Amino acid sequence: MTDQQFQAIVSSTKRAVLGAIRHHLSPQLTQWIDDVAQETYLRLYRHLNQHGLPEDFDQNSRSLSSLAYTIAKNESYRMNIKMGRDTVSDTILTQMPDQALIQENHTNETLSAALSLLDEELAPIVEMTAQGYSTIDIAKRMQIPTGTVKSRLFRARKKLKENSQDW
Repeated sequence: MTDQQFQAIVSSTKRAVLGAIRHHLSPQLTQWIDDVAQETYLRLYRHLNQHGLPEDFDQNSRSLSSLAYTIAKNESYRMNIKMGRDTVSDTILTQMPDQALIQENHTNETLSAALSLLDEELAPIVEMTAQGYSTIDIAKRMQIPTGTVKSRLFRARKKLKENSQDW
């Protein structure tokens, strides 16, 4: 692959890559957008060198944009994990307006009240889901099958819907 071909690929996939990063990178990590994009294109370059360009290579190819989007999404997830997206620094908390803190407290109180209505087997799954864990991560942490996590989550959502009508 020549430099010109790769530059054409970068130009044609830029929108897909930036869209994936915008959608999947935590808002607190906006200063890392360039790093994620650079790592995305580095991985894309390695992939194309290892597997070669598609025979029907076209710089506007949807499959190339799809591949770039997937790599950017995965890189965004890696950066979220690497930078500890769940930790909130004190400076961010002091910069939050009072209304946002009130809303966050209200949300936390509502979540706590809702969790108290659930069975002991359902509440931890809903809590971990609210914290951003995937069903696979929850299954590993609780040492239960993924299908069990999904069914418990379904039952918990159903129960929460029934109880939320009273609020």
